[in-house]
Amino acid sequence: METQLANSTYQVTVRYAGRQMHFHLCHAPTGFCLADGPYVYRAARACDEGSLRSEWLLDQTAAVEGETLRVRGRLAGLELEHELSLPADQAFMEERIRLRNATAETIALQDLACGFLRLEPVMHFLSVHKVDNM
Repeated sequence: METQLANSTYQVTVRYAGRQMHFHLCHAPTGFCLADGPYVYRAARACDEGSLRSEWLLDQTAAVEGETLRVRGRLAGLELEHELSLPADQAFMEERIRLRNATAETIALQDLACGFLRLEPVMHFLSVHKVDNM
């Protein structure tokens, strides 16, 4: 299942890829790919044995609501809401991530990382030149 949203400057597509949400984000006027890979949702929280690490969202959903693409899920015991807003009359994208503790207990995070990835083959960045044998 794919979810898409665009304005005059950006195009974003989100699809489920196994346990992760795969984001494809492009600059519309040039077609340049800014992100293409699983979005990083990662957190570690304190527990009796040290720490518990979460590396993807549980119960994840993605939907477009007006000019906003909204991803929801649970990470390290917290509710996570990730919004990408692409106003039709503006040339920008706004990203917002909210975490909410809906439990009665305190959840102490030791680490939190959220971000786009751009996965490309290594050869894309290397120039290999032929060298004649001497």
